[in-house]
Amino acid sequence: MTDNHSYNTPTRGATDWHVPLNDNFERLDADVEVRDRESNRDDYAAKAGAKFFATDTGATFIGDGSNWNRLATTGEAPTYQNVSVTDPPAANTDVARKAELDGKADTAHTHSGDDISPETVTADRIEATTVVASDAGTTVWGAYQHPVPSGTTTTVEFESVETDQRSQWDDANHRIEVTEPGNYLVSAGVSWYDTPSEGTNHWFTVRRNGNLGVLQDFDRGTADSTLQATRPVLGVQTGDTFQLEVEQYEGSELRIGGSRISTFLSVVQL
Repeated sequence: MTDNHSYNTPTRGATDWHVPLNDNFERLDADVEVRDRESNRDDYAAKAGAKFFATDTGATFIGDGSNWNRLATTGEAPTYQNVSVTDPPAANTDVARKAELDGKADTAHTHSGDDISPETVTADRIEATTVVASDAGTTVWGAYQHPVPSGTTTTVEFESVETDQRSQWDDANHRIEVTEPGNYLVSAGVSWYDTPSEGTNHWFTVRRNGNLGVLQDFDRGTADSTLQATRPVLGVQTGDTFQLEVEQYEGSELRIGGSRISTFLSVVQL
């Protein structure tokens, strides 16, 4: 028996060994997270305790046996009962700082008369925590069996959008166009469906504004056919673009493979 999920192990030599295995399969149908676009969630049985993750909006739903119920703290417009940060930043134009509120506490009053004056009000000190907006960005993936000619720089034409909180994905030009200035974390990966031969050079490059390479990984035909890299890019301006290009020198066409965690492009504001 497993420790965390109560899956059953058949007894050695048992004639009804299939019974605990069938029970395990029934449990797996609820234990394993379902991943698809939010609009497709009704295509899946909302088993009690099952989890559905919407790949296009980031929302999470929990099944109750009949319906999928969204967790309020997930998705593109989450809601919270309260949010607190124990160590507020010293200066940030996007937050209300506790130190500032402490300095202005004497301006908060309870009024008991028609005219407000120091003699007609009582002051209470305000204690407040800091509220900070969450990170925002875009992640795209999915280029299964897309062909890459030998010796030709090829832009990866992603087919699936995992998250795009600011509508930054330009599907026509296969690139992410930033809508807010700032510092960004850029991550990318490429996994080959056709494994390059030993000694074959192959690599990917993330280009900013179509020319400046800001991220790259390179390999010479080793057993590892997956390339991945991550780095921060500072001083990104509104309208800057990021696209993923691949290049290989097999001497013949190779196809891209991989899943959402191995062939992707992600640009997230820090």
